[in-house]
Amino acid sequence: MNMSSVWTFFFEGLYCFLLFTFHTVKFLWHQGERDGRGKLPSINNRILTYSGVQIASLIRKKIITSEEVVRVFIARIEQVNPLLNAVVSERFEQALEEARRADELVRNSTASQLAKEKPLLGVPITTKESNSVEGQCADIGSVIHKGERSPQDSVCIRMLRSAGAIPLCVTNVPEMTMWMETSNLIHGTTNNPYDLHRTCGGSSGGEGALLGAAASVIGVGSDTCGSVRFPSAWCGVFGHKPSAEVIDIQGLVPEPAKGMAPIVCVGPMTRYSEDLSPVLRLLARDPSKLQLDTPVDISRLNIYYMDEEGASYFSCVRSDMRYSVRKVVSHLAATHGCEIQEMRPTELFADGFTFFLSTMERLGVPPTRFLFKLPPKGINPKRELFLKVAGLSYHTLAAIRMSWIDKRYRKKCYASRRRRNLDRLEELERRLNAMLGDNGVLIFPAMLSAAPFHHAPQLHPYGFLSLIAPFTVLKMPVTICPIGLNNERVPLSVAVASRRFNDRLTLAIARDLEKAFGGWRPPCPLNVYEDTESN
Repeated sequence: MNMSSVWTFFFEGLYCFLLFTFHTVKFLWHQGERDGRGKLPSINNRILTYSGVQIASLIRKKIITSEEVVRVFIARIEQVNPLLNAVVSERFEQALEEARRADELVRNSTASQLAKEKPLLGVPITTKESNSVEGQCADIGSVIHKGERSPQDSVCIRMLRSAGAIPLCVTNVPEMTMWMETSNLIHGTTNNPYDLHRTCGGSSGGEGALLGAAASVIGVGSDTCGSVRFPSAWCGVFGHKPSAEVIDIQGLVPEPAKGMAPIVCVGPMTRYSEDLSPVLRLLARDPSKLQLDTPVDISRLNIYYMDEEGASYFSCVRSDMRYSVRKVVSHLAATHGCEIQEMRPTELFADGFTFFLSTMERLGVPPTRFLFKLPPKGINPKRELFLKVAGLSYHTLAAIRMSWIDKRYRKKCYASRRRRNLDRLEELERRLNAMLGDNGVLIFPAMLSAAPFHHAPQLHPYGFLSLIAPFTVLKMPVTICPIGLNNERVPLSVAVASRRFNDRLTLAIARDLEKAFGGWRPPCPLNVYEDTESN
């Protein structure tokens, strides 16, 4: 072992020890009176409990107005954002003006005409900052881009606007959208609505936080390596990473690096499962390819499951996450008579993140350190770590960590090992395609654990990404489904995957699980007494 390797080993060991110590102290500190749970104000307006589909229907039928709905959601955002720190830029006045125009259109049109031409007319939506909204903040959490604004809407926002949706605000992301938590040096850290001391996930973390807090009903995220899936699972909402290349990603910031476009996805995040399919249909370039209107008979599906990540010695999947998977498959067997089969072996998933890194290199994606700072310099991870300790770095610890991981991999992983990783990925793809066929789904833990405390994922990034990365590089659809809360009163979720373009199967399972387990659970008291007819 040369001196460079010795120093690298020393710094990594020191880094992990300091993080472990920090996490332990933080855990103890957040007990008792400093508990971050149950801090959000109660939900006092029934409109906040409706799905996007219900809101659109009520507006078309003139039971409620778009202006009323938009005002209710603006008020809720203003209530919870001081606690969550989710919003980085708002357009409330423009949204109210657009809502008044929507109400005028309702007065001059028929409900059936609007349902066909503008199915989301008057419905407020939110989006992560990287999905450009004209005139809104576009610094993507990077000091280098501080003060930048979006010159125009991204394609996905433009399509939702065409359907009548009204953007309210853009939400926080990690630096350059590249981490599983949402924290940056410009806008700070976004908190989990169920426990303010826990992470909301990332990179679509601001969306997850607002949705979980009942401050949004439909959100737009994007996903390269879990950016929809992490916050959906940890904030207790539904999220769908669609089959790759189904939705136009033009207008995302930062623009996907060379080679990454085929695996970058825009995806819907919603509080209610019934909103996923309509939003996906509006966003898809060619909705007919997904056959979203084709009925799905769950009793005829082939159900496979795994409850761990394929670790060689012991699983890092928490017992409550494993129990969630077993509870779901037991329900499908008992209610629909599905034949349940366990996927074995699962050891290939343990190398999920190395599959991702190998694929990035094969696609010609530049090293991560160049994504945080313009070439030719890029980030020097060791130098930045010293600057961070001295309080002089312009980058987050997560950015430095990601750059270090990628740099070490590219330096240490020789061509033969990369080829072996890609061969193993191809083996996993063959196994999954043969197993799932055209009528199968795989159910597995959405994450290793329910939402951890802030910064804890830095202790074990490979583990958290092991159940995420393979489905990214294989371009498969994955739907995150909340199924309740654990003993710590934070959300539990399962993930449902299927073969590419079989999104309708995972979405059908999501709708069924919401009926069976209740879906989203409010993180605060629900004090709603007045009812409004929604049919």
